[in-house]
Amino acid sequence: MSTFLWSIRSWITTGLLRVAFTIPSTHNARLIVHVLAKLFFGYDSTWVKTEEHGFWVGRDIRDMKREELDDRLENSARVVFWVPGGGFRFNLGLLYVPTFINWLTALDDKGLPSTFFVAKYRHGPHHLFEDVIQDLTQAYDWLVYTMNVPAHKIVLGADDAGVAALVDTLLSCTQPEDRPDGIVCVSPYTGLEAGGNSWQNNASYDYIRPVALARMEDSYLIPEDMPQVNSETAFKLFTTTLPLADALPHRMLILVGGHEVLLDDAGLLAEKARKHGLQVTLVQVPEQVHLWPLLGNIVVKDPEVIQKTTERFVDFVGYSRKS
Repeated sequence: MSTFLWSIRSWITTGLLRVAFTIPSTHNARLIVHVLAKLFFGYDSTWVKTEEHGFWVGRDIRDMKREELDDRLENSARVVFWVPGGGFRFNLGLLYVPTFINWLTALDDKGLPSTFFVAKYRHGPHHLFEDVIQDLTQAYDWLVYTMNVPAHKIVLGADDAGVAALVDTLLSCTQPEDRPDGIVCVSPYTGLEAGGNSWQNNASYDYIRPVALARMEDSYLIPEDMPQVNSETAFKLFTTTLPLADALPHRMLILVGGHEVLLDDAGLLAEKARKHGLQVTLVQVPEQVHLWPLLGNIVVKDPEVIQKTTERFVDFVGYSRKS
């Protein structure tokens, strides 16, 4: 693809995402994401299988019966449980499938056959933050206790506001014996108290705007049909007195772009996790915008950046695999 065509595609994608994150109408925001998925994020449908709690991603997984799926999970070196972002208003998970396919192919090439499960949860404005905690807890318990995936085989992953949801779920519900030992955080948003100079310095580069944060907070914390809700139970990362090492996986990989407004937020997450004894790898790639590792070559021009990011992910997953 020529540089001109790539620039047009990237401009359309980031422009539509900017509108989706900021437009007042949640219905229209979801419609924009749906159209965007159809335009630029197509994939072979045999890689995706829908379930009650989300959808699987894996080679030829679509038509697998339960017995075949059980065999696949048993033979998977890793099962990645991913919580997609979307500002608590929409689900960006289907935009990530091409990247997940690339990562799974790379894992296969390294002798680490794996499977992704992308969790589904309820969104605002008609559902509150505690609803997502309930949904994610049920999805994780289903993966471990119904699908019989051992916790040590699981790598957690999340992006955008999905990081806040996943962290709060772990702090609220997950038992130590059910804790995976790895977590990947892409362009993380972690709570109302996060923020920094990158919001001002990178505002002209990133498609996320301050109003997007307001839309997100309004969606989950101030529902349209409720005048006031208690938000003290949400976004526990920077308020909890519980040691993070008692709730979160011991290893964390953070991927963030140098042109993200959430750049400082990623640094705060890394600092907090390190203080609590977690092993943290923070990867900052210059000139990249929000969600760049998951949107892939739609917003990342240099194939080498994509290749190195894939290798980072594969190395993290492979290193944390327990034999």
